[in-house]
Amino acid sequence: MNTGEKIARFYTAMTVGVVGVVMLVFYLLVSGYINRVSYARLSGAAGSVLAQDLPEAGPDMDVRVYPLPGVQEEVQLFLMETLSD
Repeated sequence: MNTGEKIARFYTAMTVGVVGVVMLVFYLLVSGYINRVSYARLSGAAGSVLAQDLPEAGPDMDVRVYPLPGVQEEVQLFLMETLSD
């Protein structure tokens, strides 16, 4: 392996490494932002549902709470407590 080939491999490895690190940082920042936005929207939606005049649940009314995939646990617990009251 000559010197030129070693230099080319070194710079190729450096470029791939830097691009990988930048992609990882971008992914972490974007996923955190998306989680915060979706949490805020779900909290707002739950608040608007609570603001409505909902009929009281009677003993013959079938009220079921299903888990929502991909939603943060705090929002699920909030919605379950709200719907069970």
